Amino acid sequence: MQMMAQFFASMMESQQQQAEFMREVARQNLATRNARGHHDGAPQNSSYSDFLATRPPTFSSTTEPMEAENFLRMLRVQIWTP
Repeated sequence: MQMMAQFFASMMESQQQQAEFMREVARQNLATRNARGHHDGAPQNSSYSDFLATRPPTFSSTTEPMEAENFLRMLRVQIWTP
C-alpha cells in the first residue's frame, strides 16, 4: 500500500512540475514574441534558431516510459505554443 501511495505522490509531483514547465514555456514564448514586436496576434513563422532560443529541455535516457512521455509532451508544448 505504501508503494502505491509513493507512486501516486511521485506522479502528482511530476504533473505539477510539468504544468509549471508549460507555464514557463508559455511565458518565455510570449516574452520572446513581444521583444520581437509580434503584438498583432498573427501567426509568425519560426526558425530552428528561434526554437533553440527558448532553451528546450534535453533528454538522455530513462527506464520509466512516463518520463519519456512527459518529456515529449513538454517538447510538443514548447514547439506549438505561439
